[in-house]
Order: sequence, then C-alpha cells, then structure tokens
Amino acid sequence: MVSLRNLMSVLLLTAAFLWSGPPALAADTGKESAPPYIEGQAAIVTDQAGQILYEKNKKLRMYPASTTKILTALLAVENCGLDDVVTVGPEINLVPVNSGRCGLQVGESITMRELIYGLLLRSGNDAAMTIAITVARKSGSDIPMSDQAALNEFAWMMNQRAGEMGARDSNFVNPHGLHDPAHYSTAYDLARITRQAMRDSFLSEVVATPAYTPSYKNPAGNEAAPLWVNTNKLLDERSPFFMPEATGVKTGHTGEAGYCLVSSAERKELRIYAVVLNSSQNGVWKDSVDLLKYGLTQQPMETREAKPAAPKPRLSSPHLPTRIYYMLALVGAALLLFVAIGFSRFSHPNNPAD
Repeated sequence: MVSLRNLMSVLLLTAAFLWSGPPALAADTGKESAPPYIEGQAAIVTDQAGQILYEKNKKLRMYPASTTKILTALLAVENCGLDDVVTVGPEINLVPVNSGRCGLQVGESITMRELIYGLLLRSGNDAAMTIAITVARKSGSDIPMSDQAALNEFAWMMNQRAGEMGARDSNFVNPHGLHDPAHYSTAYDLARITRQAMRDSFLSEVVATPAYTPSYKNPAGNEAAPLWVNTNKLLDERSPFFMPEATGVKTGHTGEAGYCLVSSAERKELRIYAVVLNSSQNGVWKDSVDLLKYGLTQQPMETREAKPAAPKPRLSSPHLPTRIYYMLALVGAALLLFVAIGFSRFSHPNNPAD
C-alpha cells in the first residue's frame, strides 16, 4: 500500500511542475536567416516603401563614385523631355580621356533619351557633363551661362533635390562622381535617391537593360550606332554574379571610393534596393547578391516580430492563468485524498500492541 508520505511527495512534485509552467518549445525551424557577411564598408537594404531590412554604417559619409549618376538621371527626366535634341559641346573635354565614356563627340546631335542610356549603362562621364550643362541652362535664367557656371548651377540643383528627398548627409559637386573631397554621400541617402528615381518608369527600364544600341548623328551628319553594354554584372547572364531577379541599378568605382554598387531585385510584388560602398572588385558583387537574396526573405525591421494586441478582458468572466486552474484542481484532489485516508483509519482502527 502507498504510504501517506509517498502520496504527499507526489503531490508536492506535481505542484512544483505545474507552478513552473509548461516546458519551452523547440526552436522554430522556419526563423529568418542571419544577415550575410558584408565586405563593403557601408551598406543598406530597403524595400520600395523605405523600410530598412539591413544596415551597416548606413549614415557614414563615403565617396559615391558613379552611383552619383542616379541623381543626374533623375534631374534629367524631371527637367527635360526625353525626345529633346541636344548638341554635344566642349564640356565633354572637362573629364579625363581615360575615364568612363560613351564615345560622344563635340557637335553630335543626340536626344536626352540616348544620353540617359549612355549615362546609366555605359556610365559615360561625357554624357553626364552634357546632361548637366543642358539641364542647368534649360532650368536657369535667360542669361547665358558659361560651361563652369552651368556645372555649378547643376551641382546646386543636385543638392537641392537631394535635400527634398531627405538625403541630408550628402554633398554633390559634379554630375558624374569622379573624385572630389567635397563630393560625398551615404548608403542611406543613396537608397532614398534611388527609390525616388526608380519610380520613373523610363529610368527603371533603362537600368534593367543589359545592352543598348542608340541611334544618333555624328558631327558629319551620319548615323552612329555604338553598342552600350551595361556595367552591372548582376544583369549579365554570362557573369558568375548574374542574378535572374536583379533589375538594376548603377555601378561605381574610383581609387578613393573603392567599388560601389546600387542594385535592385524584384520577386512577385516585392522590390528591394541594396547599396554597397567601398567594397573590393569581386566583393561588391558578392555583397550585393547576398544582400538582395537576404532582403527578399525579410520583413521590415519596424514590423518584424510585431505582436497582435491583447484582447480586452471580459468583465463578466475574468480569465485566470491555466496554472491556477491546475493548482485549484490539485488542492481539491489533495483534500479529497486526506478525507478518504482519515475515513479509512476511522473505519478500521489499528489493533493495539500486545
């Protein structure tokens, strides 16, 4: 027969178990993946609404190199018609001959549409200069501007527009991003500028184009049709860094800036943007692919792990924790057990010792 002491031990152990609550559940195997290692000095990933999915030194001021041209392109579409015909001037000679060019010649007639393709695909510094001069003179007063005055005006427009978009840790002094100590931006600011630029359907189409053949007239009046291949390896099917879901955006590199890339990817209804600044020649591509893949699986930081609001208590029937019900049931069982034992002893008294 089980002794009273043993019964009490069982009851006490059961009570301790119930009071400690249920055991912890196993870890959720479907939890979000850990952020990737990023070689770049600064980076950010956001969705189209601006929700941050990843960040690293997001507001550290860095040299943006040719990612600058995203803002140059935005000012072009906001201030000029795509079919406006532009005559290339001597401004193209203000950039180094060995820098990135799309092959423009002084005196050529070319549309703003073609200039933007040359700017964003071929990363033409010559196209950047012609766009800047044209936009500044068109938006300025009727007073003639020298090339330098027009470039200064365009730099003012760049900073004004960047500030309107909330990119307040940036300062732009040229339209192409060639190194200048006073020309800087941040991963956070470039993401803001890019999201605004990609709302324009034409710019969004341009940056997703792997290659393009323009048609314009050279100084002799003959048709020119060079092939401009996009410098973004995420769009190149022959590249080891090709990403089928990639949709743009712009490369950049100088000795001082390192290798930079603003990229984007799209899956179903989700479009995300990644910015990587000052990475290595191969690291910038790996960084960007890893960030885009990571971002496509994430929820925004501001909404991640959000808990639903607790339901309002019902005043007519207050809810107690489950363990309280267990304890009440256990106490009731113990009382019944003690009553039963006492009744048993009363009904069958022990025989007195001899």
